[in-house]
Amino acid sequence: MNRLRHLGLQRRIMLYVTGGLAAMFGVLVFLGLGAIEEATQLVFTERLTTAYTTAGVLERDLTRVAIDSRETGAQLLRTGAGPASEKVAQGLLDYFRRTDPYPFFEVSGVWLLDDRGALLDEAGSPISAAATGGAQVGRSIVAALHDPEAVLQALGPVPGAFPFAAIVTRLTAGGAPGPIVVVSTVSTNSAAPYVPAAYAPLGPAPSTPPRAGRASEEYHLEVVDPDGIAVLGIGPDEHPGSVSSHFQAIRGLMGQGAAAALLHQPGPGGSFEPHVMAVVPLAASPYYVVLEQPVDVALALPLQLRGRLLLTSGIGFLAALLVAWITTRRVVKPTEQLTAAAERMALGDLASPIDVAAQDEIWKLATSLEAMRQHLQAAYEATERTNRELESRVAERTARLGQVLRQTFSAQVEERRRLARELHDETAQTLAALSIALDRA
Repeated sequence: MNRLRHLGLQRRIMLYVTGGLAAMFGVLVFLGLGAIEEATQLVFTERLTTAYTTAGVLERDLTRVAIDSRETGAQLLRTGAGPASEKVAQGLLDYFRRTDPYPFFEVSGVWLLDDRGALLDEAGSPISAAATGGAQVGRSIVAALHDPEAVLQALGPVPGAFPFAAIVTRLTAGGAPGPIVVVSTVSTNSAAPYVPAAYAPLGPAPSTPPRAGRASEEYHLEVVDPDGIAVLGIGPDEHPGSVSSHFQAIRGLMGQGAAAALLHQPGPGGSFEPHVMAVVPLAASPYYVVLEQPVDVALALPLQLRGRLLLTSGIGFLAALLVAWITTRRVVKPTEQLTAAAERMALGDLASPIDVAAQDEIWKLATSLEAMRQHLQAAYEATERTNRELESRVAERTARLGQVLRQTFSAQVEERRRLARELHDETAQTLAALSIALDRA
């Protein structure tokens, strides 16, 4: 507090103004960052919604495979092809190859199993003898079929392709349960960005999805199995068939069956760029859908708003300080002029007029001080005149006194001379005569 008292008026005002502006802009920035954080959360929510939409398209297509398998397989059975005939499996495979409308996968093979898991018929890939290792896989497929259909992990490798999933459903023959159909699929991967609008919900995606006009519409898409293997990859730098780079980040979510949108940043030694990632489970399957976008794309608007807020706040803060400095300078400068005038008056300079460029209370104070200066100057001049008059009178009387003194001194000297002459001329002679008379006597 004592230090503040010793500061100049302008510095104290600027200190108070700086504190007030810092508090005001701090509150504004805090509120603005809160709003931007809400916008960021909306971005995460929108990415999560897009991931759910993509998962919905996948779920719809998997369900359509199961429905088409039941309907077409039942029709093939009704035409006379028995469950042990190759016409059922091959007929289903031919049907899917003719009418395959699925943008994320395509059918590669069909198996027919009985209730014990024994193979009745097969067509396409994977080949059962090479892939299953006997009837054990068939029995596990039958055990997994609790609902009308189920989605399982791929049954085995497919030459020249990446296995995606196996869709299991049961046929009906004459109202009675028929054989179990297992449809194997392979993923349709692409190095082009994943654009949700390009993967039309009611039709197949083009072989090379067109790039969107805006980067915010482009994503990377992965479908990850429980072991972390990417069974589907759409977008640059995707590696289907290998362990996903997201597996460590989403393993906990996969264990809980939860969905989330989060910021995925590389750990020590990580080679990928930070990105926003939406992770949702693929219903009725063991898979997870992972949708990602680079941070500078997904959060472009919040980052831009944050940058603009900080830049605008900084410029506004500096501009307010400049205005405050100019304003305080206009107030303090007349005060400094008055202070300098008062110091000159204290040193005895009453001749210099007080000229202050102001039209406010400072001007009134300066006018009063100027009137006081004029009165003091007039009094000082009157005092000087009186002093000069007194000095003149004193000098005159001193001169007269000196003259009187000189005259008195001259009179004394002259009297002394007269007395000396009288003593020498008269008294000395009288004494000499008396002395001679005495000698005679």
